[in-house]
Order: sequence, then structure tokens, then C-alpha cells
Amino acid sequence: AVADADHREYLRGRGGEDAVVSNLTILASQQRRMERLWKKWADRLDMYGWDVTRTYHDGVFTQGDGRPSNGLVGSAHVGWEYRQAWIGWDATELAKLDDQHAEVALVHEIMHILLNEMRERGIKHEERVATTLAWNFVNMERGQ
Repeated sequence: AVADADHREYLRGRGGEDAVVSNLTILASQQRRMERLWKKWADRLDMYGWDVTRTYHDGVFTQGDGRPSNGLVGSAHVGWEYRQAWIGWDATELAKLDDQHAEVALVHEIMHILLNEMRERGIKHEERVATTLAWNFVNMERGQ
């Protein structure tokens, strides 16, 4: 969601009114870009049976497990048994990505949603599979 009045006050403390306008513009443009990509991939990967909340943040945000994102582009938190998920995005980090890498980031987080129930100890295996599948799906879409 685009920043509310409290968020604007927080932004003012980070660089004045110009920073507020700039950060809100980045937040809104990245939200539009990622929502456009969400519509594309949610259909292709049949995500409509899932309740997926997507949030957009100006910088570091609290992940679903309570840890700070610390420079992550995005993070998924999944309740697979109820087909519910949350994806948080750092708009500042997203703005650094070209369209292909932003698309891969989205598909990567969707892969976490779809793979989450297979977790055992740690996340390294899931990370590798999510990254590989994300690139495969995006490249398949691009005809590569």
C-alpha cells in the first residue's frame, strides 16, 4: 500500500519534502510494475486459489518471521496449510532491478509459496530450487 500520513512523517525525517515525493514516486512505480507482473504470473502458475497479500515498503521491512529484510528485494511468508501467503517488497531495492530481474524476483517468491511445505531443516535447498525454477519459467516465457 502507498504510504499514509504517518509514513510521510517518517520519510520527512529521512530527507525533507523532496525525499517524500521521490520515495512515494518510487514506491508507487514499483508497486505498479510488480502488480502487473503478479497478474501475469498468478494466472500462469494458478495462484488464484491462494490468498496472497503483497505489501510494498520504502526500505527495510519486517519479514513474516519477524526479522528485518536488511537489503532483500522481497520476502515471502507462507501458511501453506491454509493456502495463505504474504510477499513483502522493498521498493528501493526493486528500483535497482531491470525488468527481467524484477520478474525473476517475483517468480522466485511465488516458488517459495509453492515449495514451502517441503521445508525440512534450513532453507538452502528451497532457495536453490526457487531460483532455478524462477529463471526457467521466465526464460520459457521469453522463448529461450
